[in-house]
Amino acid sequence: MMIIEKVEQDAQETKQISIQADSQTSKQNEYHIASFVAQVITTEMDQIKLAIEQVSGSEIHAVSPEGKIVFTIEGSHQAGIGRNIDQLKYNPGLLSLAPIYHQFITEDSDSENFDSNTPDSETSDSACSD
Repeated sequence: MMIIEKVEQDAQETKQISIQADSQTSKQNEYHIASFVAQVITTEMDQIKLAIEQVSGSEIHAVSPEGKIVFTIEGSHQAGIGRNIDQLKYNPGLLSLAPIYHQFITEDSDSENFDSNTPDSETSDSACSD
């Protein structure tokens, strides 16, 4: 199987899984935010930044001259954030894409739910430093 066919097949399978996950999501109103660090080819920095900025709910927080971009994506469910990352990860100027933090809050809960191994204070300062 050629690489392009494999990428297209993987994208289709991911879309199917996301659709299934959306249909299984609880009826609660949720708010999700996830942060990522992208390592990019420095000559492709502007192209990658533009691709990130075109994603609904995204915001770039830091950019380093060495090619690191720290950004967040916000959305109403985790599957939507996953679909957005799937769109970004196939960009040829992207060397790596690492999830750093994920948090969600439900409208019905009084407390926040966390899904992270990294405290929030570490992600904001150290993600772009070498």
